[in-house]
Amino acid sequence: MYLLEEAILEFLHHCRYEKNLSPKTLQFYHIDLLQLQKFLQREKHSTEIKAITKVELRGYLEHLSSLKPKSVKRKVATLKAMFNYLEFEDKIDLNPLRKMRIKIKEPFQLPRALNIEEITSLFKTAYLELREKDPSSYAFFEALRNVVVIELLFSTGARVSEIAGLKSDCINLHTGVVSIKGKGNKERIIQICNPNTLKILSDYAQRFQEQIKNTENHFLVNRFGNPLSDQSIRGIIKKLVEQAHLLKPSWVLRS
Repeated sequence: MYLLEEAILEFLHHCRYEKNLSPKTLQFYHIDLLQLQKFLQREKHSTEIKAITKVELRGYLEHLSSLKPKSVKRKVATLKAMFNYLEFEDKIDLNPLRKMRIKIKEPFQLPRALNIEEITSLFKTAYLELREKDPSSYAFFEALRNVVVIELLFSTGARVSEIAGLKSDCINLHTGVVSIKGKGNKERIIQICNPNTLKILSDYAQRFQEQIKNTENHFLVNRFGNPLSDQSIRGIIKKLVEQAHLLKPSWVLRS
């Protein structure tokens, strides 16, 4: 007789030594599977692996319904992982979860946005850092580029990935017209009206026109002369947010 307790130990051993999962993941797996075992014992169900069917698992899912959707999703994922392993190892003929339709809806929450005071603080932090740098140093280039990043994000409302892919020929610094290519390669035209924003973009473009040309006209470049990546832009914003002592804004994560 092959019991759930034995199956749990074998599965965790597989996850630890063959899949090399982290101790934290193993801990969560262990907690989730012990919870299933305790439920079956409390409900007087058999803990023999082959006796665990869709009926018992549906009852277990009903038992979990009082938990947060995110927690339920994790526990279901744990069960799927273990039963897939048991099926692969021929411990069971069929994963009982395979033909179960499990829909777990998480409540939709609007992301938190920055208010005017927080936006002002973010810009002040970026411009203060720029003023403190020696114009002949790399630190000045970095600070100027960081200002350009937040100016573009706020003035265009573009995604991080769209800003990263922006090329110099998509920005008309005389008229303030910016051409953004978004998802599905769809193009949209945005007008930048703030003269101060256009001035800082022009200063950046003039000072670093050679670096921009060397990256096939990518407008934002890094210290190695390569196009600035999505990840780098997120890092820039995260750094400025921390320096301004703000909570992490949701728009930083847009992709």
